[in-house]
Amino acid sequence: MLQKLIFSIKKLDIAAVFSCASVAVLALTQTSLVRPEDLESYWSFSSIGLASCLAFSEIKRRRSEIEVRVFRDAATTDPLTGVGNRRWLDIEMKQRLSQFRRQHIPFAVVMMDIDHFKSINDQWGHDVGDLVIVKISETVRKTLRDMDVLCRIGGEEFLAVLPGTSIKAACVAAERIRHAVEKCVVSTQDRLIPVTVSVGVTAAISADESDVMLKRADDALYAAKREGRNRSYAKLTSSSFSVDSQERLLEEQGILDTQSRLGNCTVPDLALVMAR
Repeated sequence: MLQKLIFSIKKLDIAAVFSCASVAVLALTQTSLVRPEDLESYWSFSSIGLASCLAFSEIKRRRSEIEVRVFRDAATTDPLTGVGNRRWLDIEMKQRLSQFRRQHIPFAVVMMDIDHFKSINDQWGHDVGDLVIVKISETVRKTLRDMDVLCRIGGEEFLAVLPGTSIKAACVAAERIRHAVEKCVVSTQDRLIPVTVSVGVTAAISADESDVMLKRADDALYAAKREGRNRSYAKLTSSSFSVDSQERLLEEQGILDTQSRLGNCTVPDLALVMAR
């Protein structure tokens, strides 16, 4: 019987209990049951009760907010690296594309894939493979701005969303990431494991959808893989796209002008531009 009583009390809303008790006491002061000299004590009790009611209600509200935030973070965070997952990327892409269409705020994406990752797993084991993934995520995160969003979208594949970024700035960021990864040290069993990434870059253009934009970045990434790995490629469509720069970044056919910024290079495909 006692256990049932305790369980029933636990189920009660404490704020509601204080509220009902305070109202009951206030109602009692309006009757002849309370002596005039005791009214002040009754009113003080009611005030404390109502204040407690508000305090418990606020605590309950904040606890609910924290629980929602915890569940949301768990659903949108990669458990191994602590960066965003594919679900968070979908949310971020939808928001950035909306801003791009309504407010013309540019943004770019940088897709990265760890080179020869299968060989790392085969030679050193999956524990070392996980260590490499964590190290790469930490290294990339340090090269990005606070406003940039890094997500792990596959086993060894990452994607960074760069708000307010032109294709020119995105190419610079891609090279900064690539060089940082190339220089980072992953050590195990008294041996150093060399790690590099291939990078694909694109920027938002008119009529873009999320899957179309990510497909361009993926195409650029695989061009980098095809051309030897540990390099950055950018891909755009043939239509021109205005960016915040004094230079003309697109030629007549919509090709990124690598000669002016990124050094002379051979462009094997008019749709794919080497950003190295």
